[in-house]
Amino acid sequence: MTNSHPQANVGVLTRRHHDWLLIKAARDRDLYIGWSTVTDSPAWAGTRREALAAGVPAARLNVADTSGSSSRNNKGSWDDAGFIAEHRGWLSRTRLGDYALRWLTGDMGAAFDLLEPSDGESEARHD
Repeated sequence: MTNSHPQANVGVLTRRHHDWLLIKAARDRDLYIGWSTVTDSPAWAGTRREALAAGVPAARLNVADTSGSSSRNNKGSWDDAGFIAEHRGWLSRTRLGDYALRWLTGDMGAAFDLLEPSDGESEARHD
């Protein structure tokens, strides 16, 4: 599969696509995130073309295009404010794409810098 992102491992599926929530990073951005609801972290990121080539059904991508995610309970929808990321902090939905690309390429410090502190915390965890 051709990787349109310069980062390593982005666009390459390492798990079955039905094991995670598919979220479109932004309405105007050709970037889809496979978000693990078990680990609260990205499992995959890629373009629509990469997702299709990896076997993600077009119908699942179409749902994410329309509602923001493939969730049936609106998790990750366009109206969702964000996510708790690995119990480290709050990830605003607007930062999801950048967070996933940084996280998946191993630039953890830069990824964690995008998190906001959880309730009662003065900063997001970087450890």
